[in-house]
Amino acid sequence: MTNLIKGIDVSWWQGTDINWEKVKADGYLFSFMKVTDGSAYSSKFIEMGKIQATDAKKAGLKIGYYHFAHPSNFSGIEKDAKDEANYFLKMLKTFPKPNFPLVLDFEDEKMTLSLDETEQWITLFRKVIITAGYELIIYSYADYLTRRL
Repeated sequence: MTNLIKGIDVSWWQGTDINWEKVKADGYLFSFMKVTDGSAYSSKFIEMGKIQATDAKKAGLKIGYYHFAHPSNFSGIEKDAKDEANYFLKMLKTFPKPNFPLVLDFEDEKMTLSLDETEQWITLFRKVIITAGYELIIYSYADYLTRRL
């Protein structure tokens, strides 16, 4: 049997009333918090992610952060991808330091980009993140990636 390391993903859906001590006691070692969503995420939700990260870290969990992508070509692929990446990085400056690479949550069913545009968008987003000194993980699910990439 493979040894698994347990972690959780939280966003505004879970709020800030998470019993992180219980999460840790239940064997979870890490949590990823949602920081941004597109390029105009509510500051209320960003503050919620900050509280979640701070509380999880205090409980002894390792922490990481993700951005939920909403790729479009309305303002041009390059501008859109860079705007979302820069927004994510800007908001991260106020969060506790992560223990993991940053994550691009890529599963927006409303996305209308072509396969080539999607690849270009991800490449541009990644370039901004890498240039800022971070590594990047892409999170999605198999069916979505099969259809979109």
